[in-house]
Amino acid sequence: MTEQPTRSLSHGWRSFDARGDLRGVSVFRCCAGPLVWVHLWSYFAAALRGSYFRDSFYVPWFAWYPEPSLPVYRLLLSAALLAAVALSLGWHARLASWVCFGVVSYHFFLSETFFHHNRVFLLVFLGGLSLTHCGDALSLDALRASGPLPARPLWPLWLWRALACVPYLASSISKLLDPAWRGGIVTWDRVERYKHLAPRAVPSALLELAASPVTHFYLAKGVLALELCVGLGLWFRRTRYCAVWLAVLFHTAIELSANVQVFSLLGIAGLCIWAVPATRERRLQLRRGSTLAQRLALAVRACDWLARFDVVYVEHGPSVSLRERDGRILVDRAAVPRVLARLPLTAFFA
Repeated sequence: MTEQPTRSLSHGWRSFDARGDLRGVSVFRCCAGPLVWVHLWSYFAAALRGSYFRDSFYVPWFAWYPEPSLPVYRLLLSAALLAAVALSLGWHARLASWVCFGVVSYHFFLSETFFHHNRVFLLVFLGGLSLTHCGDALSLDALRASGPLPARPLWPLWLWRALACVPYLASSISKLLDPAWRGGIVTWDRVERYKHLAPRAVPSALLELAASPVTHFYLAKGVLALELCVGLGLWFRRTRYCAVWLAVLFHTAIELSANVQVFSLLGIAGLCIWAVPATRERRLQLRRGSTLAQRLALAVRACDWLARFDVVYVEHGPSVSLRERDGRILVDRAAVPRVLARLPLTAFFA
């Protein structure tokens, strides 16, 4: 069990010198490598074919910014892709995170035509990852290390969280100040323009409902409320769990309705940084020989990536007993859904 964070961690604003467990960051690190591949692969594949950004229209951000030749460009992208693999495996994780952040940042500023909000979002998360000790758990580095995991400074995590909330708050507030968005005109216009592309199997009544100005008048309010709830709700423990659910719905809806590259996958994976930076705070007691306890033990061993549970086995008593952070004790049928609701893969359905 790692050292628990300071008491200030649970009360109000966190102190600058607070320390805790960054296991949630380690879980995100495992997802970051594939996201870097998704982002860079099209550029790398084009470079292998002998084509890169200087062969077509581009606009340098700065006149003094160094531009690579094609062989150097290939080498840089190769280094970033290899570092992304090392990052996910947790092999020299901090160095790998610096390489990924450095190359992705350098590549972003080669041309203004590379600007997209989802790529800025990726830079924010890679930058936050590079500031933290991201290889303490779920990594090859952790396998080589000996002894208990050290408690790490948490100020990079607070900074990272603040930057991660900016897209939700900036988007919702700007829409709130825009009469066209607030009144539903923007979403209605988008559907009106492209409804002729809807599959023929879509019922005409449903299509008319989707294209109705009244529908979008209320839909716009729902979108604004959703983004505000995510951007604000993640900051408070009592609302965080609900905000995580809403964020999953928000990013899933965006992914199904638009091409946003890595934004939705990054947004869902990035929810890991909101896990409380402390481990084994819940005590899960399982009775040996109980079928219910055995099945739950399998789920916890496979899915408790955030190390939320301190699992112990007993010979007598209820099949399942869970002691929560606040001291409440749940048993059997009341405990099982609570446990499943705290595992990443089953939380949304539990």
